[in-house]
Amino acid sequence: MTIDHRITLEPSKQISFRDLMQHRIHEILIVSSLYDAFILEEDGRLTELIFTEYQDMNLSNAPRMTRVSTAKHALQKLNREKYDLVITMSRLPDMHPFEFGRLVKEQHPEIPIILLASHQREYNYLISQNKNADTSVDKIFFWTGDSSLFTAIIKFIEDRKNAERDILHGGVRVLIVVEDSPQFYSVFLPMIYRETIKHVYKLMKREYTESLRLLRMRSRPKIMLASNYEEAAAYFAKYQNNILAVISDVRYPRDGAVDDQAGINFLRMVQSKVPDLPIVLQSKESENAEIAKEVNAYFLDKNSPELVTNLREFVVKHCGFGELLFSSQDKLEICRVNDLRSLEAALAVVPAQSIDYHARRNHFSNWLAVRGYFEIADILRSRHARDFEDLEALRTLLLDLVRSQRKTQHQGEIIYFDAETYDPEFKFVRFGRGSLGGKGRGLAFINTYMRDFGWYRNFKQIIIDIPHTAVLGTNLYDRFLEANNIDAGSFVDATEEDINRIFLAGVFDSETVENIKSYLAYHTTPLAVRSSSLLEDSLFQPFAGIYRTYMIPNNESKSSGRVASVLNAVKLVYASTFYPDARAYMAATGNRPEDEKMAVVIQNLIGARHEEYFYPTASGLIQSHNFYPIGVMQREEGVVSMALGLGRTVMGGSDALRFSPKYPMVLPQFYNNQSVL
Repeated sequence: MTIDHRITLEPSKQISFRDLMQHRIHEILIVSSLYDAFILEEDGRLTELIFTEYQDMNLSNAPRMTRVSTAKHALQKLNREKYDLVITMSRLPDMHPFEFGRLVKEQHPEIPIILLASHQREYNYLISQNKNADTSVDKIFFWTGDSSLFTAIIKFIEDRKNAERDILHGGVRVLIVVEDSPQFYSVFLPMIYRETIKHVYKLMKREYTESLRLLRMRSRPKIMLASNYEEAAAYFAKYQNNILAVISDVRYPRDGAVDDQAGINFLRMVQSKVPDLPIVLQSKESENAEIAKEVNAYFLDKNSPELVTNLREFVVKHCGFGELLFSSQDKLEICRVNDLRSLEAALAVVPAQSIDYHARRNHFSNWLAVRGYFEIADILRSRHARDFEDLEALRTLLLDLVRSQRKTQHQGEIIYFDAETYDPEFKFVRFGRGSLGGKGRGLAFINTYMRDFGWYRNFKQIIIDIPHTAVLGTNLYDRFLEANNIDAGSFVDATEEDINRIFLAGVFDSETVENIKSYLAYHTTPLAVRSSSLLEDSLFQPFAGIYRTYMIPNNESKSSGRVASVLNAVKLVYASTFYPDARAYMAATGNRPEDEKMAVVIQNLIGARHEEYFYPTASGLIQSHNFYPIGVMQREEGVVSMALGLGRTVMGGSDALRFSPKYPMVLPQFYNNQSVL
């Protein structure tokens, strides 16, 4: 049987960062004696230690800590003030910590409670006094003096509160850790959080807007810590389609009693349902390494001094945080991939066996998922390498998905240009800050909302899009005038030629020049360099035709020549702000020249080459009111004027095709064959 692997991605609404991580820890109540507080704080105040830890991990909004010395005082504070988390030490002067936990749970069941013990003997003593510790506190951790444990505790609670919504509705991935010993999870849980957050931060820095950076941070994989078989099995059943990996101990409780085979049985169940899921078996007994092979799991020796290092390597390599490494059969490195563009380039040339290696281990899906490409990650997770008749079909599917994702991932967004991360699939980029100007705003509006209008669904046979567009913001205009000492007031009696000469003699800063050079490396078609002033395209005072537009062939043999042509055109657009006609029009409309600022739009011309010439396809103008309706046409139905080539034909009043959008086949101008010709 032949399986059809063709996939078409449609533009879809990006999930917002506001939809994720809705439950955050802001206020923490610490219950400890003065001595324990000293042990906790050591070098400084605990709040400062947590704040420093958050800074080191590039996290924001560190929670505030409030400390009290007794359980009684803590209960009073909880009744008067709002807290998101309670952390208690094991030695309280007026109450057993489990009794304190029980009272908090009775009065404030929504507040999680964490108990900190100092070492294994203290933990064993506490458990021996209360076999039902799980009903009094949410989790017990060992305090070893590492402030990163507090960050791990905070993130552990936040993950538990946000998991269901973020994973099932937001597509976020999850790493399941099964370990019942506080001695071990108090050490490697902070490491896992630190590694995931560190790598997510690296990915976040490559994003192009602040909202996408926040989305990447909030969509980091969740870490679900389970301490018994039932809890682990429940997590697996609930989040099976979103799991990155499973890390499990061998021995932990099942059905209320410690089961020596719980971890092995759990991993066998996992393997039977998701054969290609990366899994790890941890154990103090080295003989369990053979059992790990039976369930196709990686084995980590808990007695090894390299345990944390080995666990870190597994998380980075198999959970998709690192670069994707393609190698030959001889294990020689071919290339490394760190973004979609380099992935597409690699998939086109790497050997099929290298693609097969990563596909069988779910590397593609995990790598894409941790970068937020949940849709194509889900598609690849549901298709196994064994489902394909040959590996070239798998290669084709991967290429199709990556190409579609590149085209749709930032559709409708305005991206700040960055030479290192720029993807030529981006339709709209901006250089510099400040306003986009009137024309730029209109183009940005169409670009942003075109996907939401659903035009691609209603007119599938037609491509409705904007040309590649770059906008130089008004702050670059301000910087250019300031850097070249150009005074707006000095042009009162100047001619256009005088003004052009002054502006052409000006220079742009090196950053702008390098950015334009990098941008033009991807765009070799003819360009339109268009004005986009603050006052342009406004509703009640149109500035159409007041400022200049320049057409650039963009065909010089050297890149320096192409860059110079574009920058000179930008300078001349700037200069047109001060032309006598422009100043006169501004005075007639009640505007002051000093209130005007100029942004510049650079657009690719749409057309086709024929030998040494480039022919623009068509241009047109739509007006909302038809002043000269004919026949059944109505004034309020508007009118379209279109012509082949550039817009000068339309805007200059030459012969152009006119029709009503409601009656596109009614063409009064073509009343006979001769008129058509």
